[in-house]
Amino acid sequence: MRPADESSGGKAKIALKTAAPRVGLALEGSLRLLQDPTPGQVFRLELTCDRTYRPPEGKARTETAFFAEQDVAAVQDAGGWGVPFRFDIPVTAPHTGAAGSPGNEVYGWRLAFYPADGVIAFPSGFALSLGAAPAEELRAAQARETPEQKAAIEEVSQELGRFRDPLLPHEREQLRALSPADLAMAKKVAAMPAKIMTTLLKWFLILFFALPLLAMLLMLAVGALM
Repeated sequence: MRPADESSGGKAKIALKTAAPRVGLALEGSLRLLQDPTPGQVFRLELTCDRTYRPPEGKARTETAFFAEQDVAAVQDAGGWGVPFRFDIPVTAPHTGAAGSPGNEVYGWRLAFYPADGVIAFPSGFALSLGAAPAEELRAAQARETPEQKAAIEEVSQELGRFRDPLLPHEREQLRALSPADLAMAKKVAAMPAKIMTTLLKWFLILFFALPLLAMLLMLAVGALM
């Protein structure tokens, strides 16, 4: 029930310099502390994007898609004590909201802070909404792929496309960062599910069709000899 600009725990209010923050732009602003800090106190700020998804069978899971942190000293001005910050967010980072299958995969951004010298951290934070980058910026990022990278990434995407939605921009960026050897390994790993399904299908056909057919042929052959 707190105001949208007030952190959990009521420790600060946030003021962003950008009216409509999005990925691909710097997230810049300040935290206006609602309690006076100690002189020279330093705060740790953590910007996180969590991916929450629910497998076809099982409980919802959460993993970190983006993380950045910085230590900033509180500064005093005419309005009180504040903690300025600036985070550079790559254009390929996931934006707030659903991605892929509706309701099955959601990305949420959060900015948390706490005293950097505390023995035990009790973070206070803000939920953020970051919009998507323009399509032309994403295309420009993808254009940086070498022909070898592009071919390998497309192969990985095609293999994974048998079981899930296409690769998201930040997933392509993670693949671009791999060494040639690691990217080749990623291709092999991506192809494993399809190979496993093909193997299982072969055994299914053998067990339920080939073996009964062979048994019937043997019975016919024995009957003919008798």
